[in-house]
Amino acid sequence: MSQRLIIIFQSIVLFAFGLIFIWFYIVGRIEKYLTSAGSFQIQALLAGLFLTVLSAFLLLTSSKKVSCA
Repeated sequence: MSQRLIIIFQSIVLFAFGLIFIWFYIVGRIEKYLTSAGSFQIQALLAGLFLTVLSAFLLLTSSKKVSCA
C-alpha cells in the first residue's frame, strides 16, 4: 500500500466515526440511552464534528511534501 492510500483510508475511517457520532446526536439515540449523562450529548456532537474536520484536514494536507532539513 502506498502512503497516500493509507492516508486516504485513515481519513475515511475518521470521517465515518465522526458521522456516526453526529448521526447518533441528530437522531436522538444518545439521549435515549444516556438520559442522566448531563453534557455527554453535546460532547459526542463536538467529538463527531472534530473527527470530521480532522479527516478533511488530513486529506487536504497529505499531499504536501515536508522536509526536516
